[in-house]
Amino acid sequence: MNRSRRAVDLAASAPGLIIGALGAGLSATATRKHRRQAERAAEAEFPGQLRVLGSRTLFPQNTGSEITFALAGDPEAVVRLRVGTRDGAGLAEAVAAARARADDLRRLLAVFTGHGCPVVAYQSAHRRPWVATGLANENSAERLREIGECVRAWTAGAPTTTQVAIVRPELARRVPDEADLPVPLRLDSRRRWAVLLAEPAHVASYPPGVAEPSVVYLTRSFQQRHAFEARVSEQAARWLRRRYPEAVVLHSHGLWSLVPGRVDRSAGHLLFAERQAPRGTVTRPEHALTVTVDNNGTFTGTPVVHRDVRDERGSITLPTDPQGRSPK
Repeated sequence: MNRSRRAVDLAASAPGLIIGALGAGLSATATRKHRRQAERAAEAEFPGQLRVLGSRTLFPQNTGSEITFALAGDPEAVVRLRVGTRDGAGLAEAVAAARARADDLRRLLAVFTGHGCPVVAYQSAHRRPWVATGLANENSAERLREIGECVRAWTAGAPTTTQVAIVRPELARRVPDEADLPVPLRLDSRRRWAVLLAEPAHVASYPPGVAEPSVVYLTRSFQQRHAFEARVSEQAARWLRRRYPEAVVLHSHGLWSLVPGRVDRSAGHLLFAERQAPRGTVTRPEHALTVTVDNNGTFTGTPVVHRDVRDERGSITLPTDPQGRSPK
């Protein structure tokens, strides 16, 4: 690119850069104003009880902010007050909501800790606790049932499925303490997630009122998942081409789930076509391959081919047996 062309490009982009900078500046100014308003309201309505922890602009809204308070005498409570938004509640309502969340969090911590599964992180938006416990082939059924009983005691008949992530106690011991933070922020801090997401974690899904998980799988970071799926797809392509020389593996399909009674074996499906579609058309996978792999994505058994899994409407029906066998 010559100098004159670069000058034209810079000139063309300058208005956007200026507008973006102005927007960021206006948002920051508005958030400082909202913080002062929140502090005055806190002192008027709850004198000496609320301490500002932080403030942030509610992106992409540049007129609203969220102010976060600690509540005196309640380490499990964090008050989140929205200022300058249409959906923001008043401070009294925000404090009441914080106290209700704190009661729920205390019940969660007490139930799981009492059963030897300390909570090491908590995704409050999804009501997903991360707990530390040893999970092995020999004890997985018993431990998963114990965790399910904890879920039943904590959720008390809630009508939704609850997911619990399970990490090794050795990994959990490496999380930072951050004792100066209120408990909800401590359980959801970036430093804590940096440790916990360094390796895959087991996730068990419990239907309402049921202590047995409906499915257990490994959750991975984006990089880990990409490497895992690439390794599985490469092996699948090699295996298929011994039977279908022009086979094309399209992608993995659906959730990988642990083989019952194992924490080191997962089963999953890949879709494939016998050959690439002609140029200018889309290759549609008509068949599926079910494979069992170890936690690194290496095949541990003989794959199973399921032909013609796509019906005339384009819908795909896959076997539900965790080890890949077609239902009888």
